[in-house]
Amino acid sequence: MRVKDRWYQWPAIVLLAIATGHCVFSAWAEPLSHDELQSGWLRLFDGTMSGWTATGDWQMKDNTLTSDMSFSRRIITAYPLPDFLLKFDYRLSATPSGAALRIRTSRDGEPAESGYRIPLSDSSKDWPVGSIVNRSAAQAASLSLNAWHSVTVEALGDHIKVEIDGRTTADIYDDAVHSGCIAFESTRGVALDVRDVRAKPLNIKQIFDGTDLAGWKNVPYEPSAKKGLFHVFGGDTKPHSAEWSVKAGAVHGEKGPGSIESGTSYENFVLQLKATANADPNKKDAYPALYARNGAGTFGTGYPIGIGAHIGEIGALSKPRKPVDNSHGNVLETIIADGRNFYIFLDGTLASVYHDTRPEATSLKQGARVSSGAFSLEIPKDVNSVDFSTIAAAAIPAGVGGVVKPLPPVAQPSVAAVAAPGSTATDTAAQTAQIAAALGVPTPQARSQTAGLISRAVKSDDPQEQMQLYDQVIKIDPNNSAAIQGYKEAQQKLEQEQQQQAQQQQASQTQQAKEGEAEKQLQSSLASAEASFLGGHIRDANSSLLIAERIAPSNPMVSDLRSRINAAMSLRRRLYFTGGAVGLAALFGGGFFLFRRRRSSKHPVLEVLQGLDQGRKYPLDRDVVRIGAVVQDGGQKNDIVVRDVEHLVSRFHCELIRRDGRLLLKDMNSSNGTKVNGEAVLPGRSIPLKRGARIDLGGTVVLRLGYERKRA
Repeated sequence: MRVKDRWYQWPAIVLLAIATGHCVFSAWAEPLSHDELQSGWLRLFDGTMSGWTATGDWQMKDNTLTSDMSFSRRIITAYPLPDFLLKFDYRLSATPSGAALRIRTSRDGEPAESGYRIPLSDSSKDWPVGSIVNRSAAQAASLSLNAWHSVTVEALGDHIKVEIDGRTTADIYDDAVHSGCIAFESTRGVALDVRDVRAKPLNIKQIFDGTDLAGWKNVPYEPSAKKGLFHVFGGDTKPHSAEWSVKAGAVHGEKGPGSIESGTSYENFVLQLKATANADPNKKDAYPALYARNGAGTFGTGYPIGIGAHIGEIGALSKPRKPVDNSHGNVLETIIADGRNFYIFLDGTLASVYHDTRPEATSLKQGARVSSGAFSLEIPKDVNSVDFSTIAAAAIPAGVGGVVKPLPPVAQPSVAAVAAPGSTATDTAAQTAQIAAALGVPTPQARSQTAGLISRAVKSDDPQEQMQLYDQVIKIDPNNSAAIQGYKEAQQKLEQEQQQQAQQQQASQTQQAKEGEAEKQLQSSLASAEASFLGGHIRDANSSLLIAERIAPSNPMVSDLRSRINAAMSLRRRLYFTGGAVGLAALFGGGFFLFRRRRSSKHPVLEVLQGLDQGRKYPLDRDVVRIGAVVQDGGQKNDIVVRDVEHLVSRFHCELIRRDGRLLLKDMNSSNGTKVNGEAVLPGRSIPLKRGARIDLGGTVVLRLGYERKRA
């Protein structure tokens, strides 16, 4: 039964949220419009503090973030956003105030100068409200107290623009800090209220353009070999490729298993995804997904970002807080990956947060993958088809935050000393610009323009483009040493690339000659192996084929002859060993199986599927097993202690009771509730458990009931 159909439980849910001081997930947050959802806007506050790190007492009241007036405090997003468009409303109760917005700051806000600081109040005469401290001072303006003011901040590359109530207060080009988090600051004695905080990631580039699969590489699925008795009978290890095409503007995959992977690797990234999957409902283990940080040329080694019915999931590692209907594939999934941390937004609302605390490993099954990898679109065996209509991503630059230091002062010539009597303000400004050009001292506008050109040149990988940009800087400021040096380095880089191209061309010709000689040797060895095989000389054929395999192991003719030789050798071994081995193995195997069956019994166990103790198992060897977050409180004790980061598991959460050969679960009036297979358990009521039952404790820890055989 879906949540929206259970209307009779909503009054109880609302009362519980009010009693605990939290809002129901996304219930009171300002909704995003259809256009905002489709364009990728994110609600940074969904009625809870999820996704934020706060110092001091911040509260959510009627969808408004409010700071207490007793102390100075700060609240920071847990994830970085390099390029974005940010919008929010704020109001202050008094002035002057140190209330401010910080962008591209460090995760913990230290050092204090980290990131760009934008004052929200006129606490400093040098940096009025709407300024960018140490970069651009806004014109002083009086803002009403206890009234809402709208703020828009656009940060795209080295361009940062600030607007307050529709008025542009700062517009700069600066490359001091490239990536970081968003933070709000409030000072003692003044209440800062913030509402309707939303951000749109910018510079998200389409990996799939909707027309063809250029830039994507097919990766066949290679099943592992399954050996039979005495390694005589072998399983099918032939690689299998799925069929990938473009249908109705979407990447369409069918006839799996198989995958395709992007040509670009990503470490930390912002990913936007829209996808559907047509899976066999009887195959519960089928898991269609996009794998992030996947090893090049491998199948299923990265983080599985679920699609279709599994949207918002990261395999068995993380589940969304609230189920989402994605049957039509119209839900936009935004994933922010930052080191070991993953944040998944569904239609603009934060739905899942996962922190991978395991040791680093090359495969996700063995540990955390923090190195860069490709995006892999995979279709498992039991999935009929998958469709990806949107695949767009942006890399998050290495390093979060950074100190924005004051710019060095620039000596300005005295205009009064050269201004003619009776000159107007316009004439004075023109004379200032002329004197600055003559003395080689650029004006503030010229400094901003040259800083933007130099930033673009540093980010460019094309030396020809770098030379053009540096040339423009030199024309504006002939004494700019950084531009002159950059032009020389770009020119040297261009010459080196031309030399490398010539060397590569020569090496290519040499390689072609070697390949021609190897081809002759390959054909000779292959012909000798074929003749020996047809003559029944299997050993001679194998020796000749080994030479051909060293030259071209992936040649289809070599692979075909190898399979025929292996089949002939396998047939001989079967004739020698099959009869006696099968009978002997059946005799001993049957007796051993009966002996083990008689001396074994089944015992129930609980396995942690999701949580800090993932993979740990607890035997249920008592008639009553109590589960909670503490070991003991007074006279009450828990048999199983569950740890969780968000502290959503109650001290005495639930208990399992063995009665008449059955297992029953009873919720002990927990604060955040207990679910069995997605169904909420009423407090104080006992419900029966079956094999494979999934027990959800407070939405943060998931257990599974299973049975294992142990010696009697």
